[in-house]
Amino acid sequence: YTFDSGPSLWSGCAAPSTNPLRQVLDAVGESPEWVQYGGWNMYTPEAPAGFYAAAGDMGEWRRTMARLGDGERTVGQWDRLLEFIEPLQRAVLAVPPIALRADVGAVLTAGPYMGAMADPRIGLRAYLLSGPWSAVLEAAGVTDPWLRNWFDFLAFAFSGLPSDGTVAAAMVYMLAELHADGARMDYPLGGSGAVVEALVRGLRKHG
Repeated sequence: YTFDSGPSLWSGCAAPSTNPLRQVLDAVGESPEWVQYGGWNMYTPEAPAGFYAAAGDMGEWRRTMARLGDGERTVGQWDRLLEFIEPLQRAVLAVPPIALRADVGAVLTAGPYMGAMADPRIGLRAYLLSGPWSAVLEAAGVTDPWLRNWFDFLAFAFSGLPSDGTVAAAMVYMLAELHADGARMDYPLGGSGAVVEALVRGLRKHG
């Protein structure tokens, strides 16, 4: 066995997508081999016998939340959060990160995608994207203890930090990917090191 170091959750990497990493891999023409899976088993104090965290099946996930959390209260707060972040998800998914830049050239590279930002709710909430995910949870009124613990786990699996240390934009993107109809999670054969090796090959290939 080889113990991996890096993100525990990967999505949108096995094929061309809006995932920023995948876009960089496509740009340099290299990629590791990816395998896909539909979810994972977890063991928590609320579920010592374990439960299955399903990706790509919102109905099943809602039933799991209701069983492990506080029933409809937990599911209701989940739904309220998804409604709150929906405009932000459209913004994050519409503008390729590779088009974003910090100079006047952004008018040319990001300009074609600005139509997707017309929803006024995006402008009112966009400031949250660069802050911690915990601020989004608070703004959306998520107080349910089970949900807050779940999001701390997801944030840690994604970035190595809990909700108050993980950038909201990354979590907004991941939730859109994780719960899209029929979604599958990805994993690079060879672990995180295989991704680094692919990026190095791409850089060397292009000088």
